[in-house]
Amino acid sequence: MLKRALCVWLLAGLLLVGCQPTAPAEVPTPRQVILTPPNAHLPTETTALVPMVVPPQSQLIRQAQLLDQAHGWALIEQSLRWTDDAGRHWRTVAVPLAAGQSIAGGFFWDATRGWLLLNGPNDRVKYYAYFTIARTSDGGGHWQLIPLVNYADCYNCLDLSIGIERMYFSSPAQGWVQINRTETMNSLHADLFVTADGGASWQPLPTTIPTTGAMSFASGSQGWVTGACCVGPPDELWETYDGGHSWQQFAVKPPHSYQALGPPVPLGTASSLFALALPDAQNTYVDTIEFYSIARDQRNWQRIATLVPAPHSLFYGADMLHLQAVSQDTWFFATSDRLYQTRDAGASWQTVAVAPATAAFVELQFRDALHGLSLVQRCENNGPCIDTLMQTSDAGQRWAALAP
Repeated sequence: MLKRALCVWLLAGLLLVGCQPTAPAEVPTPRQVILTPPNAHLPTETTALVPMVVPPQSQLIRQAQLLDQAHGWALIEQSLRWTDDAGRHWRTVAVPLAAGQSIAGGFFWDATRGWLLLNGPNDRVKYYAYFTIARTSDGGGHWQLIPLVNYADCYNCLDLSIGIERMYFSSPAQGWVQINRTETMNSLHADLFVTADGGASWQPLPTTIPTTGAMSFASGSQGWVTGACCVGPPDELWETYDGGHSWQQFAVKPPHSYQALGPPVPLGTASSLFALALPDAQNTYVDTIEFYSIARDQRNWQRIATLVPAPHSLFYGADMLHLQAVSQDTWFFATSDRLYQTRDAGASWQTVAVAPATAAFVELQFRDALHGLSLVQRCENNGPCIDTLMQTSDAGQRWAALAP
């Protein structure tokens, strides 16, 4: 799944019964990892690296997800769009929204089972905010509505342009919903809700998450959330090994700083992988990307590969590292301007695509070694940014714009 970065969330990323929010738990001491990295590898640039042709689109693309060879969905502003032919044609899926209700986010497990998080109707005078889960088992033909939570003091929940709500399922039965509870510029935290029956019922977890970034789970117990407080990098990686009941912070040792990190993604069926951007000697630009892996339900990250990006003088801020592993050996990795591929678990890299000068990769999702989606964002002349959903069927060498 894709998760939006910068001003808008796309996927790949990115669902309950009233309760009062709990106070944030005491912040634990960061867990230290001391490892010796392998040698960094320079990417091999393919011939004729012409920047992608990205036609502009005016609609706000909030989320998108490839489900299989034919099916996928996109959340375009407040419209849920669906394709049954790999993006050639799209239709609107009817969502049972009440007056004053809006779609805060969604997640589909496959072409039939999916969930939406609905917000509202809210009372802006009394600061009441309401969240509901809509779930479907027939691809959006029918929906069941399940109340999630009613807030009396969630000010951010009243404005979806401020609040950040996310959903993630590690199996068709096990899922989580994250609701931003941050009320000041000097702290970040979120409430977390969990289901073990496919979304039929939800329970609030007793401890708030210490940040509000991208969320992922490898199993019913092992999961992560990334985020930064309160402006600029570095991001933080927080880990849970009890399904979200408690969290601890990941820290890199020996004590060298980093500029950004990406959320962990699945690496095969038994482990996970994430990318960490290290600065140059002046602590100004990114010099090296490190890749860490961890086995399912284990607690020790291992540094397994590195990459010297080209040009390695480019600064990568938070939310600008996008990683997808389609097998143990084949990974795709995008910085803001370049898409890389490795077919030998990071021993060597190839540059397969370059974003236009005024555009950047802001989300990435590959279904297999050939087929993928990317959200490309173009920002020119300090004006509003324009998002375009792109699709490839040749491992990223050629891209075509989709119009969901």
